[in-house]
Amino acid sequence: DAVIPSAAARAFAEAGNNAEVPAIIEASLEDAWDSGLVALYGELPGEDVLRQIEQAEKWLIGHPGDAPLLLTLGRLCVRKQLWGKARSYFEAGLSLEESFAGHMELARLLEQIGDPEAARTHYRRSLDLAAVEMHEQALSASGFESPPALAGTVAPAQNGAVAGVNESQKN
Repeated sequence: DAVIPSAAARAFAEAGNNAEVPAIIEASLEDAWDSGLVALYGELPGEDVLRQIEQAEKWLIGHPGDAPLLLTLGRLCVRKQLWGKARSYFEAGLSLEESFAGHMELARLLEQIGDPEAARTHYRRSLDLAAVEMHEQALSASGFESPPALAGTVAPAQNGAVAGVNESQKN
């Protein structure tokens, strides 16, 4: 269970002890792989980001289809301004599993490297995914579930509009 190492890593990060954060997560992942903990590895600070990238790339050999690991690698590469590698990791992760976080990270990166049009596309897609997630959470909280054919699906935004919002609802 990743609850304890996750809480410990967050506590060390909040205390400013960034050297211990990666070590806690790495030790836990040696015992049992957990994609949520891998995602945390890319979110929390560490002091030796290049070493973290090397570690995460080793994990990628054993977990090549892990979208959260690819997102983590992208985030770590952004910290070291490895723009090309970061973009490749974000795109690879999104090709496996679309996510709000993946599209947001890629959009920010694309803005950073001077591609605002591509960034807008990913910002729009992240909004689409956020809307679906919020809808599914609301249904779940009310005791209803999305039909299996609709769960997790999003209609792409048309003409710059957020899916499900017509022109009269924008203002």
